[in-house]
Amino acid sequence: MISLMHVGALVVPKLCHRKSAATSLSKPPQPPPPAVTVRRLSSKTQSRIIVRRLSKRAATDWFDHVFIVFNFIVILCQGRQVYEMLSTMVDPTKVVSYAVIVILYSVLSPCLIFINNIQTKYTLVCYVDALFSFTLSCGHPMFSVAIQGLELILINPNLVRDNRWTTETLLFARLFGITSPVDFFVKHVMHLSTYFTICRLANTSHSADSNKDQSSVLQRSQQNRVMRRLNLGVSSGLGVVCAILLGRCLLYREPCPSYCVSNMQPLVDLGCHCAYANINCHTLGIDDPTPLLDPRIIGTRLVYVQFSRCDLENGLNATSVVPFQQITKIQVIFSNMSSWTGPLPASLNNILVQYSRLETIPHALLYDIPPELVTILIDAAPLKTIPDIAFNAWSFVQRLQLLNVSLTTFPNGILSMPHLTELNLRGNNITSMFPESAWPSPLTIAGLAGNGLKSVPWTAAKRGVNIDLSGNPIEDTTTLDAAELKLVHRRSVILDDTPYCNVSQDTTCKHMCGPDCFAFMVGDYFCDLACFTPACGFDKGDCDGFGFS
Repeated sequence: MISLMHVGALVVPKLCHRKSAATSLSKPPQPPPPAVTVRRLSSKTQSRIIVRRLSKRAATDWFDHVFIVFNFIVILCQGRQVYEMLSTMVDPTKVVSYAVIVILYSVLSPCLIFINNIQTKYTLVCYVDALFSFTLSCGHPMFSVAIQGLELILINPNLVRDNRWTTETLLFARLFGITSPVDFFVKHVMHLSTYFTICRLANTSHSADSNKDQSSVLQRSQQNRVMRRLNLGVSSGLGVVCAILLGRCLLYREPCPSYCVSNMQPLVDLGCHCAYANINCHTLGIDDPTPLLDPRIIGTRLVYVQFSRCDLENGLNATSVVPFQQITKIQVIFSNMSSWTGPLPASLNNILVQYSRLETIPHALLYDIPPELVTILIDAAPLKTIPDIAFNAWSFVQRLQLLNVSLTTFPNGILSMPHLTELNLRGNNITSMFPESAWPSPLTIAGLAGNGLKSVPWTAAKRGVNIDLSGNPIEDTTTLDAAELKLVHRRSVILDDTPYCNVSQDTTCKHMCGPDCFAFMVGDYFCDLACFTPACGFDKGDCDGFGFS
């Protein structure tokens, strides 16, 4: 018994011990790796982590550096564009709205690089840069062009004759051209930045997915704080300075005289810089408008000038327009002009003389013709004839309008004008035309209303020339073929107030409201005395600014 008890005492603990061991081994244990192996893996893992962290930080630093440099250059170029707009444009709404966007961009964009999360930072930078860059280089200009175009097409096509509207449009269009090497650099940087930001935006989702594992590490990164703060201070400072200068040039500018209808507002120079001057000597109580052209009063950036109800018997004094190197249009209305010595400014491309006493083409329109002169209009003057030397001098003119100048024969010198695209001989006494085969090939518009023509030049009309024969005693329109009727219905051939419209029921015909006042003359921004009657609505306000009662 003793021996069995001893054996049991010896065996039972061992069995118990084995049972507990079996219980603890119910889940097979994972043997630890050898000590040497653990040390090697830990070293490699630590090295990889360090390298990855360094590469992430280097990539983040590189991204910040590139953004700071790129952003600073773009802001400088955009600021330069604001400067050019203020020096060129006359519409403050377009200029101020553009400048406000630039100021917002210069203040807000540097804040983006303070975001430590690379995924969030990259996404916001791409979207914000793409939005602002596209708006400033393409969106804002295209919207402004669309507004101008819709206003002309949908509201009033006659706006092309409104000096104020054309001044604004012309100066706005000049911004799209390259004027200097600096301007070339600025415009290309702005457009290239738009291209790159849009390309970068297209890759945002891919880049964001590849950077998701970097978020937790980069949120704790505090590198480049000094450079970020410096960039924020400089860019925001530029925005604040731009805002101060903008407010200064808008609020503290010297007022322009009343006859300055449109003026530029340069950022630094606070003087008057008139772009369009409308000088009515009757309203201003003067006879000679020359003193009003003093550059000390209106600056030297005059583009359009209109003189109305001024004496100007010998025309405009040439020395009075010498300071204006950008002038492109001179319009003289209701004057006593009988001569004009000239010369005309070299930059001139439009000259209009209406209701004068000219009996011959003045010297200013015969010699030293500006190379850019493309439009000549003489209206209501007793010229009677025009010498061939005039047409030789006008060889580069594209639009020639000789209205109500008492012509009795068609001037053959017109055939020697190779660039003529628009010809208007309305209100004369011409009874015969030159052969249609001799019409200048570039000619697309022929205004022959109010003459004594009896036939329609169908060959020229079928060739694509738009012909206005309103008020002519046309005889050969009783039997029109299908092609000719199509031209009449399309108003490519206009027969208003002719025997055709007087006897036919053609709904395309428009009737005159008074003698020599055709339908297109009412509300066309030209004051026509023939339309200044109650029956014609007093020319729909075209003569309101001249002081007639």
